[in-house]
Amino acid sequence: MRKNTLKVAFFAMLIGLAACGGEKKQAEKQEVVAVVPEAVEENVSYVYQQSETMVSWEAYKFTEKVGVGGVFDQFVVSMAKDSVAAPSEVLTSLSFSIPVESVNSNNPERDAKIKKYFFGTMASTSTIEGEVKSVEGSASKGIAQVALKLNNVEKTVPLNYTVEDATLKLEGVMDLGNWNAINSVKSLNDVCAELHRGTDGKSVLWPEVKLYVRSNFSKVKTDTQVETQIAK
Repeated sequence: MRKNTLKVAFFAMLIGLAACGGEKKQAEKQEVVAVVPEAVEENVSYVYQQSETMVSWEAYKFTEKVGVGGVFDQFVVSMAKDSVAAPSEVLTSLSFSIPVESVNSNNPERDAKIKKYFFGTMASTSTIEGEVKSVEGSASKGIAQVALKLNNVEKTVPLNYTVEDATLKLEGVMDLGNWNAINSVKSLNDVCAELHRGTDGKSVLWPEVKLYVRSNFSKVKTDTQVETQIAK
């Protein structure tokens, strides 16, 4: 199993966070449903490209839910194989770990608040751990159930996936209340109260966070030396 450290515009997710500034529960037994082949191009393989992967998030402030985005600069991903018949096949064996210290909202002052008042108020959350528990759908679209662990809680969030040519996209919404993280949302909102105050005079930071993943795979002929592509 191969682990790749990815520098990505990523998934600081879990953060009703970026708006700020201008023991483990027993995991359910993994049940992976094989992706149903559909219109798979013959004699072609798809190779995962770490430099072409982006995971991002959008959090919301103000009563009217104005979106604010951010990324993580690093995460570690593990998968059974890098070369697959369809990009969606990587989901059936994928897990990852995200160091919260790599949070990047393009605002150093805000990042410091996120680390201290959001993640810093959670239990055992120096990293966010994730694993795809099941996949249901076809080669071109479906749902991946992704278990995320933070604040000593592991819960599953459904991510819709689509594949267009050599590009895999996933998106979904997580409610931080499911991870017992409402107090952490409140902690961050308290320190950023004025920055989260909308036209109605109310200071609001929503617990919902939208997650996005986009990965562009390299398409190669099956008679090509895949290892050469991976090495690049």
